[in-house]
Amino acid sequence: MAVQNGIMSAADKAKLDSLSGGLGGGAVSGVKGDAESVYRTGDVNLTAANIGAAAADHTHSQYAASNHTHTAADVGAAASNHTHSDYALSSHSHDAATTVTGGFMSKDDKIKLNGIAAGAQVNSVTGVKGNAESSYRTGNVNLTPANIGAAASNHTHTAADVGAAASNHTHSDYALSSHNHDTSYAAKSHTHTAADVGAAAASHGNHVPTTQTANNAIFLRNDNTWQTVTPANIGAAASSHTHSYAGSASAGGAATTALKTQNSASGSNAIDLVYAQVADNDYIRIRAGGTASNAGYLEISTADDAAEPIYFRQYTGVFSTLKRTATILDASGNTSFPGTVTAASFSGNLAGNAATATKFASVEAATTNVFRNVWFSDNTDDNKRVYDTDFQYNPSTNVLKLGSITPTDVSATRTNLGLNSLTLEETSSGIAVKSSDGTTLFTLPFAGYY
Repeated sequence: MAVQNGIMSAADKAKLDSLSGGLGGGAVSGVKGDAESVYRTGDVNLTAANIGAAAADHTHSQYAASNHTHTAADVGAAASNHTHSDYALSSHSHDAATTVTGGFMSKDDKIKLNGIAAGAQVNSVTGVKGNAESSYRTGNVNLTPANIGAAASNHTHTAADVGAAASNHTHSDYALSSHNHDTSYAAKSHTHTAADVGAAAASHGNHVPTTQTANNAIFLRNDNTWQTVTPANIGAAASSHTHSYAGSASAGGAATTALKTQNSASGSNAIDLVYAQVADNDYIRIRAGGTASNAGYLEISTADDAAEPIYFRQYTGVFSTLKRTATILDASGNTSFPGTVTAASFSGNLAGNAATATKFASVEAATTNVFRNVWFSDNTDDNKRVYDTDFQYNPSTNVLKLGSITPTDVSATRTNLGLNSLTLEETSSGIAVKSSDGTTLFTLPFAGYY
């Protein structure tokens, strides 16, 4: 109730004191009794029947008369004059609650609390300033248009402010309304000659001939006549014209029958017969040139990363299926052929083994009286042959030389080499080194034919 003091906790008291009285509360929007189905508005009177209660004058036949009496003992109660030693007297009082100590709620606090809506928050403004101000103000703050950077309601603008001319402005390039024209002006019925208006005389030169109906096959030629568009009229060659192509015996040879590209470059000059940029940034060309007089060459080349191969290829059908490819200078500088390569001779080191070669066709004896190198297998590659000039043999004199030792016969050779238990014997395939029992240990082939 809002008219009687009661107990209030310290927390409730602190919450209540922090709020302003009269914060918006809820309003009743409709009323109905528990026995009704529709809410009513306006002045609503509720009866006992509306709320499902019995009338005030209802009676019960199974109950005692209204004027019956009971003793305290009948109802198990204490006598009216009994006392309680553990209860306070009815005349006792309680202190009101404070923000520090709990106590009873005062009626003023209850009125204030009833005026606060559920969930209300404590919000306060801590300072105010206009947009044109730099500091916030407190207390009673009055804001003017100047404070927020606005113009006063009675402000004005000059013509210059709004980009307009003053109300008393004049125009120097217009005539006054009172102006007149003197005799230096022509009469309204005056005339002009062609010369007066910068026009040509009626008798001047040619004009564009009579207009024609739009036709893409007709044009106006510079002799001021309409002409039909023909190769001859526009200075072009007829569609049936021909050119003298390279390799053609006479003018008119078709490009598809040209047998050669004919050009020339003298001395150390060069010309590109075919040149193209391919694969975005690679280049190919067929170039003819010379390094000097009577020293011509033909170059087939690629360019960019030095990794563009040159292919020679064979296809079946009309370039339908690739059959064979000979690669000249691949990305590593190697050349490969799909079949057998035949030549009168080869120069340089050959890697690998010959698939069908089993022996030399013939070995010729070396008879020239000169020492020759003795060839051996390399210590890292048995297919590679090496020699040392300190180990040589003269097949003409059957002398084996080691360093500065040059024996004159086989016996001396054995002695100087510490090979007294070995013998050297010339055979048809080379020098056989034999043990004391005549067993051939190995044969040194004739130099120059291995």
